[in-house]
This record gives sequence, structure tokens and C-alpha cells, in this order.
Amino acid sequence: MLPASEAASATTQLLRRVARSPSLLALDHDGTIAPFRADRAAATPAPELMPALTKLARTTATRLVIVSGRPVDDLEGLLGIDPLPELFGVHGWEHRDPDGTRRDIPVPAKAAAVLAVEYECLRERGLAPHVERKCATLALHWRGLDHAQARELESTVGARWRTLAAEHGMALRPFDGGIELRQPGRDKGDVMRELLASTRPGAAVAYLGDDDTDEDAFRVLRGRGLGVLVAAKARSTAAEATIHPRQVAAFLDAWLRAAQGNDG
Repeated sequence: MLPASEAASATTQLLRRVARSPSLLALDHDGTIAPFRADRAAATPAPELMPALTKLARTTATRLVIVSGRPVDDLEGLLGIDPLPELFGVHGWEHRDPDGTRRDIPVPAKAAAVLAVEYECLRERGLAPHVERKCATLALHWRGLDHAQARELESTVGARWRTLAAEHGMALRPFDGGIELRQPGRDKGDVMRELLASTRPGAAVAYLGDDDTDEDAFRVLRGRGLGVLVAAKARSTAAEATIHPRQVAAFLDAWLRAAQGNDG
């Protein structure tokens, strides 16, 4: 991570490029534009971000992309942006273009079967309320539980998943408020590579994220754009800059002003 003065300078230079040429702004959802909620179905973007997000989705000067671990269907219902921007869900396994076209990547049949069987086993044990089934992952959520309940859930399910991961070549990754059993082959770094490959050299590029899964994108972006960690406390990160969650609105507003100047 850059020192604060250098990070501020890099952000200023980036915004100057936004005002001169087409740009790419990629955003994580939960913890970045949407505050965490114990009820996952209530995690909508912060109200103060909506004006900028809506206008950025309409400008031709910026390609706005949401990159999330959530399924695309969830994002469509939560974002409230009209028109919806480009969406990548389940860490890149799912893809929705702004016109609604879906270009999802097939999950290997063996992995899909393993995840389906495991979900049914956990459902039969009464744990379905804490387990989210996605096309290429299972996510265990303990946000909203007390410390003892969360520890017991992590211990019980985490042990099972570590065994499954070892037996089937899967990955076990933490996120804020849980852990995820994942089929390898797609992550936010892969999404960032694809976005960069379709972006004109020299364009302004930024990615904002808050979680361990966003580090994959930060690493890919180094030297080619600005990775911005959204966090209340500083931590080790591959991102070049860190902003507090309360500063996201100001960042988006500044980007929007620059992009609108580029629009004409």
C-alpha cells in the first residue's frame, strides 16, 4: 500500500485521466457499496451512493462494473440502479451484460455434484439458514450470531469443508462474516484481467473492494490501475490506497464529476 500522500496523489492523477479518456470503474458490492446486514436480503447500496451510481451507469465515459461473490440474480434485486450496469457474480462464474445478456461459465459437473450433496447434508442437519448455495460455491454465514454460536458453526462446518476441499481440489476462503467452499478456476482477479484486456491501454482504471476475495483483483491491477481498499481500519493489502467506508460517496462523486466533464 502506498503512503497516504502518494495514494492521494495517485488518486488525483487517476481522476485527471478519467476526465480525458474512457475509463473503467469496478466495484465490489457487500462491504463496499452496500453496508453489511445480518439479513443478506437487505444489503442494498447505501442511499448516499445511489445518485452517483445511477449517473455513472448512464454515462458513456465510464464503464461501470459490479464484481461480487453474490449471484447475479441477487445483485439484480438489490442494486436498485437503473439502468443496471455490467455484473459479475459468484466471483466471475456468472456474467450479465448491461443489456441483460447472460454469459455464465459452466461449473464442472463433478464440483456441482459435490456442492449439491454437501448442501443437502447441511440442510438435513438444520443448517440451511446459515448456508448459501451458489453455482460454484457454498458460503457459510455467521454474521448476526453471538461469538459462541459463530465459533461452533465455524468449527462444525469448517472441519467438513476442509476435508472436502482436500479431497476434491476445492478452495476454502474466508470473507467478512463467514467462509466459502469454492470450486477453483474463477476469482475476481480473473475478472479484472478480462476487463483490462478489453480496456484501451492508458485508460483510467480503479477497483474498490473490502474483503479477502478482493485482494485477487488488487494484485492483478497493480501497475495498471488503482486498487482501493474500503476499510475502517488499515490492514495489509495489495491495494495501493485505503479509504474509510464513509469516504466511498466522496470518491464516487469525484469520479462522476470527472466523467461528466469527459462526456462533453
